[in-house]
Amino acid sequence: MRVEAAIGKQIARFRETRQMSLSQLGEALGQYLGKPWSRQAVHQAEHGRRAFTAAEMAAFALVLGTSVPALFFADAQPVELPGAAI
Repeated sequence: MRVEAAIGKQIARFRETRQMSLSQLGEALGQYLGKPWSRQAVHQAEHGRRAFTAAEMAAFALVLGTSVPALFFADAQPVELPGAAI
């Protein structure tokens, strides 16, 4: 599983646990990133279709009440980085 897909899966899981809509998560991200994300941008992120900056990772962790490392867990599947799988 690509690292972006692993992160996206975790974002979706945490969002659903908190019963947030895609739009609500996007709005909440704006508090930390200076502007909100659209529903479509959150959807793309949850499906592993975008890379993340360090600021975005921190914002997701803050909004979702978790840690940045927790966003990397992939249900015991190897996470693929450009040079190796971990």
